[in-house]
Amino acid sequence: MIAELMMTAITVVLGVGILFWGMNTLSMSGQSIIYIVSEEEARLRESIVVEHIIFFYDNNSLTLYVRNIGDIEVVLSSLFIMDYNVSSPLEKVSLEDRGITILIGDMVSFNVQVSTPLIKGHIYMIKLVSDRGVSYVSMVKAT
Repeated sequence: MIAELMMTAITVVLGVGILFWGMNTLSMSGQSIIYIVSEEEARLRESIVVEHIIFFYDNNSLTLYVRNIGDIEVVLSSLFIMDYNVSSPLEKVSLEDRGITILIGDMVSFNVQVSTPLIKGHIYMIKLVSDRGVSYVSMVKAT
């Protein structure tokens, strides 16, 4: 009789422990899913447009004018440039140390030094990447 009561008590204690462990695990995985969904939602709300690019041929630099047309602020992390006329390799320029943040509806301008030779009349692919990993590609003819 006492053995049966002890076995029942041990079973109940183990069952309650397993129940709390399972509830905690589900709660943590639910929070992870909420974080992933909120990050994806932020990516969908992010949108920029490159309004103008000025080429400086003497020192291989560009000035970009970029507007945030989304409904969340955008932080730019990198720029890629490639000359389509000569099939140059894709060059990456890090923007992380500059802290280029574009508020909702605002436009920013910034200068970028590149090692890819800038040649008047050539077509360049310019790709901006945000800190959320969203890419924006512009094709532009150097004038």
